[in-house]
This record gives sequence, structure tokens and C-alpha cells, in this order.
Amino acid sequence: MKSECVNDWSISLGNTTYEIVFTLQQFQEAIEHLTHAQGLEQVAFCLAKTRKRSNEVGFLIQSVLPVPSDAILVQKDYLVLIDPRFIIYVIKSCKRLNSSLILMHSHLRKATMHSYSQGDDEAERRIFTKVRERIPEQEHASVLLDGPYLLSRVWSKNEAEPIPVDTIAVVTKSTNGRRSVVKLPKITNKFEYDSINKLFKQMQE
Repeated sequence: MKSECVNDWSISLGNTTYEIVFTLQQFQEAIEHLTHAQGLEQVAFCLAKTRKRSNEVGFLIQSVLPVPSDAILVQKDYLVLIDPRFIIYVIKSCKRLNSSLILMHSHLRKATMHSYSQGDDEAERRIFTKVRERIPEQEHASVLLDGPYLLSRVWSKNEAEPIPVDTIAVVTKSTNGRRSVVKLPKITNKFEYDSINKLFKQMQE
């Protein structure tokens, strides 16, 4: 009863909840790319269709676009700079398909505090300002892989600062064709994704 009252109160205030939904194959592709170069930051872009229901917004991932090595200008353990021409290519693709843009990148250095850095804040603000100018009718978001966790936030057109994503979910399909949705465990604003990796490996065996 208590949680229902809280949910009703949230809805009455007009608060919006956000969810990002991957297929299992998309999720695995993204994670493998973000972690494949040991010690170096990686970046991938995702194009998503936006599902809006009352005060809920869902980003349904349609495709994962790993940034190729020839589109990377600088790559270190704490920094990655993408060729602006590739970013423009991705934004144009989103505009043509009327898609939302999900920016994913990794922090692979060991850290006790798992969070977006000041550099992340500045870079995402620049990118999403351009994205919102060109695709103002859609919401856009980012996902950070930081150690064993994923962090995610929405750069909403209605908010000056980014908003934490409420749910990251992965759609799986069993051998008999039955589909199920697995929501990543969440601790505060961090999502644990190792359980999905284990599930993927089990399905591959």
C-alpha cells in the first residue's frame, strides 16, 4: 500500500519515469565493445524509438553503433575524443529516423566512487545541446559503464540538468520463443549488469 501511494503521488506531481530497453544481443554487443580494449575508454551510440505512456518514457533500442577506431582522434584510460564528422553522421541518422540518441561510454580505471566525471558532464552537455537542437521532439540519454555498474541519465528538453534513468531492462527469448524482460538490479542510481552477462553465457552454452 505504501509503494502504491508513493507512485500515485509521483504521478499526481507529473514526475516522469524513464526506462531503457535492450534486447539481449544488443546489450551484449554494447558491453563487449565498451570493455574490449583493456584500460582504454570506449564509446558506442544507440538509436532508440521512444515510447511515451502517460508519465512514462521508454527508450527501445533499435541499433548499436560502436565507434570505429578510425573515428577516434584521442583514446586514453581517462579520455576519448570522437571525430566530429562521425558524431554528425550519427545525429543525422537519428534525425532521418526520428530516433532518440543514447550515448554509451566506459570508465575502465579502478575507482571507489562510481559516477559521471566533470569531463563527462561537459562533453555530454555539448553533444546533447546539438542533438536537442536538431531532434527537439525526442528525449535523449546516456549510459556509463563504470566498473561493475551502469549509470544512466536523460538529457530532457524540459530540464536544465540531466535526470537519472529509473530502469534498464533486457528482453530475452528462450528456446521455445517465449519472451521475458529482465530488469537490472539497482542500488541507488547504479545498475548491476553482471547477471545479464551470466544469462547470456548460459544461453550460448
